[in-house]
Formats: sequence, structure tokens, C-alpha cells
Amino acid sequence: MNILFITNTLPPVVDGVGDYTLNLAKEFAKHGHNVSIVCKRDDRVETKYDDICVFPIVDTWNKAAAHPVIRLIQERHIDIVSLQYVPHGYENRGLPFAIAYLAKEIKKINVPLYTFFHEVCIGRGKWYQFHRNIGAFLMASIAKQIALNSTFVGTSIEHYKKRLKALNIDNISLMPIPSNVPIIYANDSDKKKLKESIASKDDTIVTLFGNRDFSVVVDAIKSIIKNGAKIKVIALGKASSSIPKEDFIYFTGPMEIDCLARYLQITDILILPEDSSSGCSLKSGSLAAAIQFGIPTITTKGFMTDNNLSDLFLFARENTVNEYISLINKLIGNNDLSDKFKNSSMDFAKHLTWEAVYNKYMKSLSILKL
Repeated sequence: MNILFITNTLPPVVDGVGDYTLNLAKEFAKHGHNVSIVCKRDDRVETKYDDICVFPIVDTWNKAAAHPVIRLIQERHIDIVSLQYVPHGYENRGLPFAIAYLAKEIKKINVPLYTFFHEVCIGRGKWYQFHRNIGAFLMASIAKQIALNSTFVGTSIEHYKKRLKALNIDNISLMPIPSNVPIIYANDSDKKKLKESIASKDDTIVTLFGNRDFSVVVDAIKSIIKNGAKIKVIALGKASSSIPKEDFIYFTGPMEIDCLARYLQITDILILPEDSSSGCSLKSGSLAAAIQFGIPTITTKGFMTDNNLSDLFLFARENTVNEYISLINKLIGNNDLSDKFKNSSMDFAKHLTWEAVYNKYMKSLSILKL
């Protein structure tokens, strides 16, 4: 099968959708498909892969971008196009009318289009929030046009699925997003050496991961340490920029994504505070990493949190020092509770792999008999 992925950008440019696209493209290539990717022209984008052809041929995502993309589809005899859609990725205001036009042009040449909605549209605000409401209406209109011109539609969480259904879009596949962190398991000796280089033998390792506000969490940990607990905090990767310098915090600094797995595997507690309204969701690579490595995790529940995550984490009901003190203390030294979360996560993780996502795509595509 000849498959073409469309995305705004690719690694090493920092972009979650670009990471997702490359990982999925690699999975298709691993299964013997001929894989191509179209993205925006950018000198930073890596284009040399043994089993994937990358074409950074789009100068700007405007109406004119459709011409080189359509020409490439025809020249490479593409059987299926996979559009990785996120509104603000293709247009700063989140209004990529050109992508709706591109979807229409792809339909005209009778090539099946699978659109994966990494986001759909923003919700409407109060009646007096005119600009937001106009933007929400236009974003929803663009999403609906793209979906109606797609042969297949998928998304990552129930909240987005409901948004699409509200636009009268049916037959939506639900596919959680796996972590971009490679699942590489270290042996016990290597894990012991790494932990000893950072912390004392009896320390509980608490890891803060991702670009989040950890100020309340750090204050909570500081209070627990004052009361006698032995804790070492790892500020992992990008988390470093938002965390104050403290003696009990070890900063890894920026690192290659392959190295993150080593630190996650010596983590006893992972903390991922999220917005108290939206909460955590399976569109988060950090959350997926927590599940895939079976790490007891404290995070936040909101309207974007799928019900099937309820048994996997401890949820902070409010963003306060006392709430985090209570939850962290609940996990410290409680092997039974930690094992419960670990076992639930590892069971869930069987469905949270790139192989599983590939199989879901192929199940949908099977009706095409390619």
C-alpha cells in the first residue's frame, strides 16, 4: 500500500503532532508499506530515512499548497492519504481554510482520505465573547468540511469524539495516542547505578515531567521533606524551566527522547498537574509514558479525561499544597497501592502501542481492499 501522511512539521522540530506522524509512519513502513510524508518547508526537518520519503514541499499552508500535494499524490500513485489535523498547527489563528480546501481537492481525485483530529475546535464562550464565538463557529465549520470530505475519521479522546458527533459526523474511530518515549527497558543493575548517582538508597524518587506549572507541587514536597520524608525530585527534560532551584531537586536538563526512559524507570511517583477544568487526557504523551512504564501517577481529572482512566491514577481534586501533600503521602511506602496502579497501567498499556494504533488504522482501511 502506498500511504501519504500530511503534517505541518516533523522532528527534530518540537511538535507533538509531528512526533506522532513520524512514529506512525515508521510503524507502517515496518509492516512493508510504501510511506511518504508531506510537510512544510523547513531546513530543520530531518528528511533522510531508510524506509520513509519526506517531502517538505509546502511553503505556506494556503490554497496554493494544494497543487504540489495533489501532484505528489498522483505521481507516487498514493492509495490512501492520512491527514494529521490540528487547527493551530496549520494556521496561527486556528482557522486553516486551506486544509479544508485540500481535503476537498483530494476527494476530487478519488483518493481515500483518513483524517485524524488531534484537536477539533474550541468551545463557545459566554454570549458577550464575540471574537471567541466567531472563532469557535469558523473552526467547527472547517472541521466539519474536512470530516465530510474524508473517507475515514479518527480522534484520540471521547471529548473530541463528542465534538465531531455534534457536527453530525458519524463512524469515528477512537485511537489513544501512545507515548513518543521509546519503550526501552533497562536492567536492574543499570537502574540501580542511575538511582545511586542521583539519590540516596532509601529516597523516594518523585519525577516532574513536561512543560507544566509545578510550583504548588514543589511547595508540597518541601513540606513533606521538612516532616522527615526522604524524597529526591527529578525535574525531567523540559520540566526544568518552570521549577525553582532546590537542594532536593535534580535537574536533568534537555535530553534526547531516548534517554527519558531511563529516568522514568527509576521513578516511584510521577506528578503531572493539569488544568483543573480540562484535566488529563490520552492526547498527552507524558500521560501515555506513565501508563506504558506503569508508574504510579498523580494528575488532574477534568472534562477531557476519559472514564477508562479512573482506575489508573490518583487525581488531585484541587491545586493546593495540602491536596498534593495528602496524595504523595498516600503513595510513599504504600507498595500495595503502587502495585495496584502499576498493574492496571500495564494492562491498559497493551492497547497503547504504535502497533495497536497501526492495527486500528488497518482495520478501518480493510474495506478498501488495497
